[in-house]
Formats: sequence, structure tokens, C-alpha cells
Amino acid sequence: MKKTILIFFISHSLFSQTSISLDKVNSTKKTVDLEQEVKETIDWINSKFVQYQYENSDVRQLQDIHSVMKIENEFYLFGSRTQDTDNPLAYFSKGFLIPLNKINNIDFAEKKLNYWLEIRMQKNEKAIMMVGNDDSKDYIDRIEFMLDKSIDNENLKPKLKRAFEYLIELYANKSEKKVSIDTSNRNEEITIRYTNGLEIFNVYSGNNEPEFIEDKDFYWYTEFSKIKSTKGGSGGQLLDGNYKFYDENGNLKINENYSMGLKNGESKKWNSDGELTEIIRYEKGESIYRKYHPDGDEGWVEHIGQMLKDGWIKNSYNKYGTLTVKQEISIVNNSKIKKFKTTIYHKNSTKAKEKFTTFMILRTLYIGDYKTFYENGQIEVFGKFFDSCENGINKYVGNIRDGEWKWYLENGELDAEAKYKVGIEYWAKGDVKSIYGMVFDNDENIWM
Repeated sequence: MKKTILIFFISHSLFSQTSISLDKVNSTKKTVDLEQEVKETIDWINSKFVQYQYENSDVRQLQDIHSVMKIENEFYLFGSRTQDTDNPLAYFSKGFLIPLNKINNIDFAEKKLNYWLEIRMQKNEKAIMMVGNDDSKDYIDRIEFMLDKSIDNENLKPKLKRAFEYLIELYANKSEKKVSIDTSNRNEEITIRYTNGLEIFNVYSGNNEPEFIEDKDFYWYTEFSKIKSTKGGSGGQLLDGNYKFYDENGNLKINENYSMGLKNGESKKWNSDGELTEIIRYEKGESIYRKYHPDGDEGWVEHIGQMLKDGWIKNSYNKYGTLTVKQEISIVNNSKIKKFKTTIYHKNSTKAKEKFTTFMILRTLYIGDYKTFYENGQIEVFGKFFDSCENGINKYVGNIRDGEWKWYLENGELDAEAKYKVGIEYWAKGDVKSIYGMVFDNDENIWM
């Protein structure tokens, strides 16, 4: 085997550029540092190429991505492939230029001894240029990178595919699409047929710059990637207007709306029987209302407000439309601690069966008021659990009875009562050492 590995450079004047072009192309994510994103992605790909290069006793396959180049308004993936061997007839070292906007498919082919990562061109076009040391050029419709099968140990196949797809998205070329242009709102209507249905949606094609918000998901489209979402930015044309998906039988399955990449307005989904299964209302990318059928349940669940935010309400209904459980969230003193107030109703009744409050994160720890009711509405149990937050202790402490507790019969008569109180011990520096409950023994006249 040869001891010297050649690093290939294209010397032809047409390909003298070796630096990444920093042109802003195709509305790439506004906050993305294009040069840094490309460099980090290529460095990661190369590190895996080196770590999992294929070799045996006779041959070694080497591949390296150098950069993305811009040549006559086209973006190319520029790199080199070397087959290192003692056999002069089998040895080669060539550079390659892969046009990013002509890539049709990236996939792995399993061979007996290794994997081939294959990059194919659209319509089998011979668009990949291979250049030898003597500047000889030929054109091929696909290129293969050989890798050792040990890549499975790291589940690398989908990750490598995604890395190449990401490079394509960063430089996604807006190729011609069969669209109808709505000149009044500068949108394009795009239709895509799949084996299982039809997708019709609108993308923004105007010149106004969208206002990206870091914590919101923006939905966008390119011909290669189809519809995807990015938090705080975009990799293509933003969805704007109505979106519909029909199944192979022409039944409407999804109907939703977008405004400059953000979900906005009402979204609906139907099942294969044509039954409405979900309704969501969005306001600038935020869900403010949702009603849906849980999996395997004939009832409904309703969310009012922003999920898990202060004031959010979750209502659960049975198949007859009767409210069974109501849950509300409140945030404690602008802290990260959230309280979860729950009301459980009697079966097929509008009357409450149980009311209690827990921590959102630990729903087995009861705090605050606790009540249970008979079916006639009469109180069965009334008491209170120690609420550490109300006492200035921001810790998850619960299930400690505090104050008077009373038990009643169904006719309203008092059945039993007890007194409880909470003991708190502190360390010398003022930190809480322990919190515990005590009950008053009327016979002994002491707290226990």
C-alpha cells in the first residue's frame, strides 16, 4: 500500500476559487452565520469520513470535502476522492464538483464489505464533474463514498444523510416550479402529489423581510426538502396562506393556515372516516386553543390558552360531552414553580367530586385547599395542606396537613374533625432544615 496520501487540488483556472461564497441565497435562516454553519457541517462530515474510512489489506478509500464553491451562479460541493493501493492500475486520486441544486437523492447502499454513501443527480443527469491530476475531466450522474460498516455502532447513516441535506438547504437553489402566482398578495400556490395523497399550499414570494422570533417555529419550503420548520428562522420560502392535504381518495385530512411562516388562525384534522379529530387555533405561532380526541378515547380534551403557561386550562370530556376533569395552571410568584389545580366531577354530572391543588412537576404532592363532595353536592371532606410557596419556601413540599380538617356525613352533619400544624426547623444560617406535620391529641392535650 502506498505510504503517501495525496491531497488533491483542482488547478484548472475555471475552478481556482476555493473559499466559501457568503452570498445570501434563498432566504437562508436570518440568524445563521452561513460560513460558520458550512464549515462546522463539513468538518463534522470529514471527521466521520476519517474515523470510518474503509480499508483492508490491499486498499484504502479516502474522501474529503473541502468547501462549497460558487461558479457562475451555481453552488458546488468541492472535494476529493482517493483510492490508495499498491496496484497502479487501481490507484486514483480525483477531485469532484457536485452541483448542490441538482442532487436528487442521498442514500446508503449496503455492499458485502462496506457501505456506499451514494449521491445521485436528478433525472440521472451527468452533472458531477470529476477532475484528475492532469486536468482531465469526465462527468458522472452519481458519486459514492465508501465507509466501514462500523458506522452502525454510532447510527451514522441518517446523521450523515442529514448533514448533506443541510448543506443543500443552506444553498437551496430556487429551481422552476409549476406554480400559479397570486400577484395580489405575491404568493405562490404549490401542488405536490404523493402516492398517498395531494398537498396544496402557499408560500410567500414577495420582497418583505420576515421578522424572525427565536422561540417560534417557522415553516418553510424548498423543492428538495419539501416542508420543514426551523425555530427562529427559515431555510426556504415561508408558508403563507392556506394549506390543505387530501388523501388518495380525495378526502380532506388537514386544513390549516400560515402567516409568514407562522401557524395562524384555525387548523383542523380529520380521520379516515371523515370525522373531525382535532381543532387548534393559533395566534402568531402560539397555540391558544386546542380540542382533540386522545388516542383510543372517544372523549375530547380541550386546552384553553398557551399550553403549560400561566392561566392555561385543560378540560377533559367523555364521549357524551360531559366535563369529567378540569385542570388549571398558575405560576408561583413569577418563579419556575407551577401549581396545578384540579377539579374531578362525578360521573355524568356537572357536580364536583374532588378539588385539590398539586405541583405541576410533582402531581402526587398536595398543597393548599382540599375538598371532596357527595353526589348531592354536600361537602364530604374539607381541609388544607401546607403550601410551602405561600410561606416563602420555594421547595416542593406537600402532603402535610395544616389547620382544621373536617369530615361530614351525606346529610351535612359533622362526622369528625382534627387539628394539624406544621413544624419547620432551620439551620444556623437560616436555611430550612426540615418540614414536618403534627396532629393534636385531644386526650393528652399535646401536639404529636
